[in-house]
Amino acid sequence: MVDHKRKCRVVLEPEGRELTADAGSMLADVLATNDYPVVLPCGGNGSCGKCIVRFHSGAPEPVYEETLFFSRNQLSRGVRLACLVVLQTDAQISLEEIREGAGENILSSGRSVRIKPDPAVFKKLITSMPASVADLRSDEQIMLEDHKVPVRNVDILRRIPGLLTHDNNKVTLTFNRKEVIRIEAGDTREKLFGLAVDLGTTTIVISLIDLNRGTTLYLQAGPNPQRRFGDDLISRLTYLKDNRKHLKQLSDGVIRYIGQTIGTGCQETGISPEDINHIVLSANTVMNHIFLGVDPVQIAQAPYTPVFSRARSVPAGDLGLEILAEAPVFISPNIGGFVGGDVVSDMLVAGFGRNSKGARLLIDIGTNCEVVLEYNGRIWAASSPAGPALEGVCITHGMRAVPGAILDAKIVNDDLELQTVGNEAPRGICGSGLFHLADVLSSMGFIASSGRIREPAAVPDKRFAKATGRIRTEEDHRRSIAVSEMIDLTQDDLREFQLAKAAIASAWQYLCSSAGCRPEEINTVYIAGAFGNYIRPQAAIDLGLIPSIDLKQVHFIGNASLEGARMMLLNQKYQRRAGRLAEQTVFIELAGRPEFQDIYIENMGLGKLNLQTK
Repeated sequence: MVDHKRKCRVVLEPEGRELTADAGSMLADVLATNDYPVVLPCGGNGSCGKCIVRFHSGAPEPVYEETLFFSRNQLSRGVRLACLVVLQTDAQISLEEIREGAGENILSSGRSVRIKPDPAVFKKLITSMPASVADLRSDEQIMLEDHKVPVRNVDILRRIPGLLTHDNNKVTLTFNRKEVIRIEAGDTREKLFGLAVDLGTTTIVISLIDLNRGTTLYLQAGPNPQRRFGDDLISRLTYLKDNRKHLKQLSDGVIRYIGQTIGTGCQETGISPEDINHIVLSANTVMNHIFLGVDPVQIAQAPYTPVFSRARSVPAGDLGLEILAEAPVFISPNIGGFVGGDVVSDMLVAGFGRNSKGARLLIDIGTNCEVVLEYNGRIWAASSPAGPALEGVCITHGMRAVPGAILDAKIVNDDLELQTVGNEAPRGICGSGLFHLADVLSSMGFIASSGRIREPAAVPDKRFAKATGRIRTEEDHRRSIAVSEMIDLTQDDLREFQLAKAAIASAWQYLCSSAGCRPEEINTVYIAGAFGNYIRPQAAIDLGLIPSIDLKQVHFIGNASLEGARMMLLNQKYQRRAGRLAEQTVFIELAGRPEFQDIYIENMGLGKLNLQTK
């Protein structure tokens, strides 16, 4: 029995920092509360094996889950999972594996759309003579009658006294559309700034923008602090379902991160937080709900409906953001289920909703993949659980896009050539690396169209020798492929990839069926998201992810969620267009549809799609 009153001393190597914790505490929690945030892709249930620490002394006995991930030799050397370790004694540990999360490549750019600034929040300079013996009207009446400016907010009234007698009777009013949200003495029209926020499941990207000129003054990208409670939406929803008090914890983490970014951005640019007068946030449905403190758990339960779908504009002060309290925070509208405001942003960037003829496909690839089909002016959307494989999770040597992660593979001199993040020695495989390895190893004949790793004797003669050196057969007859000296691609890894690929391809094919569109009619494909930005279009065609079309018609639009937020921030017409797109899009829930399952099974294979005969 653990004595919870007893203290444990934990020394972190190599810096020698010493932490103190109650006996019985979870190591992951102790590290997180001491500014060593631990990313827990599985939500801390020990099922992903990624939060690796090494005990130099004081190692607890390994639990069953750890024996599934580590060899006896590794366990004897003190390798453990931070989410499963219960501190019982003093310990000395190394966090090198956890620190690998630093330096992660986060996509912060996308297709840029030229925009003429016309923001919903703007400033207007007025000049009014103050009250006098000859004119005994109130200051409010002078502004209201002379300039037709209604003032409804009591906080605005509190700022009026004396303003009309300063700076040659000049006053600057800040409007949110027709409502005054700020009043200042003098001419401050040049000080008008806003934030575009891409709130992703795993990352947050924030852009500080001059609303007069449309220029980006500061950009910050980093991991979503909620990741320590689960890398994917389902893990996070499970965390919320277990204890509804966790909702504030998740919401506060994001608000705090945005607040810290505002502080840093303002310090570097010399801008006052009070001069940030507008925020536009683009996020998926679950992130939208959590951001506003609305319980999203029902989205994961039949019939998978959100609490709200329309766009929202909330005063920054109500959310605890330390900028102008009356500054509107605009939340991009949701479409339905897991298809949220980030996909609406994607659609804005791709130019959907303009009654285009023909068929166009939009795919936003992540742990949860969203697909949108526009066919002869009508739009359909769905989400499909691609799973975490494309984020490097559930892969034997999987990792995020940090230095040393394999992100591409090609055939050079009839053998495998790898490209890694930062051109460092290979340390693991990120999502795009998994994708390209599946493509290249299939073309080399090492992998059959079924996804099965061939035995060397079944590989074409031209590459038999190469296959003999790379294909390994384990004691249980399972095969793997040596990608580098220390990294293997296993049969289970390939199955995880096939599941993800099939989920994506099946989703858009089902939309085609629903819309009465033949897949071969698709003439343009847009791919959004960090994963999509790093894959080669020919590989996407060769593996059957997208239909065989002209490569020039495959467009990678990068972080379109952030770009869509920027569009809505700089010009109010895009906020209105976002609302119309969300309303006119037909949402289709794929869960529980037998027809979708049939298509899903058909798409498990690897190879170009043959859709004309279907």
